Amino acid sequence: MYKPITLAAVMMTLFATPSPAHAASANSETMKRQLHDLLASNELGSEFFGYGTAENDRTVVFVTSLTGTARKTLAARFGGRVSFEKLSPPHFTDLDRNKDNTPHYGGAAYGKYNNAHTYTDGTKCSVAFPVERSGVRYMLTAGHCMPGGEGTYAYLWAPNTPGDDIAYNFGYIYTTVYGGTNGHPTEGTQDNYGDWALIQGSTYAPYVYNCPRNTAPCSYLKVGDVSWTAPTIPTAVCTSGFVTGQICRYSVFRTDITTRMYHSDGTSHLVSHIVQLRHDSNLDGQPDCDRVEEGDSGGAVYQGISGQPGYIRAMGIITGRDQSTDPAHCYTYYTELKGLKTFSSAFTMPMAPPAPPD
Repeated sequence: MYKPITLAAVMMTLFATPSPAHAASANSETMKRQLHDLLASNELGSEFFGYGTAENDRTVVFVTSLTGTARKTLAARFGGRVSFEKLSPPHFTDLDRNKDNTPHYGGAAYGKYNNAHTYTDGTKCSVAFPVERSGVRYMLTAGHCMPGGEGTYAYLWAPNTPGDDIAYNFGYIYTTVYGGTNGHPTEGTQDNYGDWALIQGSTYAPYVYNCPRNTAPCSYLKVGDVSWTAPTIPTAVCTSGFVTGQICRYSVFRTDITTRMYHSDGTSHLVSHIVQLRHDSNLDGQPDCDRVEEGDSGGAVYQGISGQPGYIRAMGIITGRDQSTDPAHCYTYYTELKGLKTFSSAFTMPMAPPAPPD
């Protein structure tokens, strides 16, 4: 005689014991929160500076020494659940697309000036993609390029352009993830949302310069899609910044990274929503050191769209690079767009007009 199956029994069967996959995922997220807290507290010093997700969802921890105290402490705490890699810490890439006029395209340069456009602090960064919220259009750049809100150098212009021509004006800072003042960023919300800032006050178009460095006039690509999620490994992407121009043949190496990023003065900030890229010029499986340089920060990261020549998918914002000269450890770092979406789900990205039918 069969026993009747009650609803309570079914519920116990479904929910009493988590599946191994769910349990492993929960354990992984708990471990990452613990790693994040250790980084934020700086308890282990500069020897431990980051962690991320590698292939097969493995957690990899970034250290400056494989024999130091930090590595030993983390190994004792997390055991075989993490692997370790010795790397040099990444640095922000602060410092012709040099004369971009309205509407402004991704990959162009801007400098920070006073209101009269008569004096600049000398630094330059790049812009990435336009975004919109509540009917207002903004332009994305790197947060570390624009710390502390308005400050002294609130007015942005294409470098080396006449002061009375408004076509070269990029606008002004709307919001940023960093506190502080120009040249002296302090802690903000970059550990929650990634490294980005928004510019407003000019016109911005969904196009990205794609010419090599030091090329004028410059060609461009059309933004036809956007990814608000973390990329898969090993997604192929390109970068466009005003110093190095377009660089392709990158592949995503690690995602979901939280790491300390270092400024030129030696100070650092914890940044989340970071992706690590490796470059392979010859596509022979051997990485090389072709990567972004100082001044590319804030530029565009994107990939081509299959079946749509001339159109790209927006992926993120150039954040920095490491200082290694070893091709096996020459990395570029970018901020995923999901950090912006986490900040406000209302953000959207305008698209370029579709190509006319043949």
